[in-house]
Amino acid sequence: MDNLDQCVQMLKRIAWRLQYQEKKRRKRERVTSPEHFLFYGNRTCSFQDPLSDIRVQELLHLVTSDTAKEILRKSYLEDKTEKDIAIEMQISQQAVNKWKKKGLMSIRRTLASQSS
Repeated sequence: MDNLDQCVQMLKRIAWRLQYQEKKRRKRERVTSPEHFLFYGNRTCSFQDPLSDIRVQELLHLVTSDTAKEILRKSYLEDKTEKDIAIEMQISQQAVNKWKKKGLMSIRRTLASQSS
């Protein structure tokens, strides 16, 4: 029985590590859509809107920076990861992440000023 308990404990630890690594990977990559980020922060949502591509394109018109616009387009419309975008644009993955955040903040500010 002692050996069985040790195996169960080991399996639980392995499962926890795998779950934790996957959670970290998903968090690093991206959220579902810019709208999701704008209105729900970093909480994940599994809802898929069939018109999301059209909404993303409309939101991209609010971004003034061409670099941020291109990164957001590749990330949300072409479904590329930050790593793939970084390689393609020959910049660091951290730079891709920062440009994405700047673009999303620009959209958020514009929408907030329009609603006031």
